[in-house]
Amino acid sequence: MAQSTDLLAVLFDADNVQHSQVGSVLSRAARLGTVAVKRAYGDWTTQTLNGWKPVANQHVIQPVQQFANTTGKNATDSALIIDAMDLLHSRRFQGFCIVSSDSDFTRLATRIREEGIPVYGFGKTTTPAAFRNACSEFTYLDAVKKPASLPSKPVTALTAPGAQATQAVGQTKAAAPNAQPPAAKTKPASQQSKAPSATTSRTPQRVAPAQLRSDAQLVSGLRNCVASACGDDGWADLAAVGSLMSTRQPGFASRSWGYAKLSDLIRSTELFVVEARPAGGARVRDTRSGV
Repeated sequence: MAQSTDLLAVLFDADNVQHSQVGSVLSRAARLGTVAVKRAYGDWTTQTLNGWKPVANQHVIQPVQQFANTTGKNATDSALIIDAMDLLHSRRFQGFCIVSSDSDFTRLATRIREEGIPVYGFGKTTTPAAFRNACSEFTYLDAVKKPASLPSKPVTALTAPGAQATQAVGQTKAAAPNAQPPAAKTKPASQQSKAPSATTSRTPQRVAPAQLRSDAQLVSGLRNCVASACGDDGWADLAAVGSLMSTRQPGFASRSWGYAKLSDLIRSTELFVVEARPAGGARVRDTRSGV
């Protein structure tokens, strides 16, 4: 993982990414390194990118204009790729964040990694495996909880000393002694129960055990990682298995199958035994090992 002193370039395919996901991407990128370049590519003359404009302004993202010269041809991708290569050859950056669900960036990610520079991909769970696997690490934007948005109006810092206290006293005198505060407007109970909580999980619905076992890529990946990490006793450290899965399948995340924890996902396949360690952590064993 990149260090905090590493310079990162964050490149958005605005035609392919929702503006509401920008905050999540930049929050994650800030933990990977120092974001030095932020660019968003698209045809900014179209109405489809109207929602992007205030977001780009808020996060100081440089909009790169690219007209759609021919219907059906994505000139935006070409512009992003050319800029990425220019930035790569400047030798200034230690990491690239490519934000798109488009497999057209597969070769770009591969080329950057050939220079020994990590590529952090961001996209939907439907992103083709080719692009996901070409990245050093891939984050599913569908499963990332959106950070709280910045306040639209900053707090005024030029309030005169004592002004707030004076205003409060004036309001107290103006109120009648026995006046009751106006009743707060509340929604009917039926509507309140449907309102999403601020901590509502974005984890998709859990996939049933039978469906998990029918996922050949998942099962073979888990079995191979357990086999690689296990000792002579057939047990493998759960954390080591998770690390291997993330390395071999950059887009891997237990939340994609509806499980918040890797241990819950592995246990639900009914193909492994998962046990907690007395000293903390857990270990996992393939039931085929016969141990």
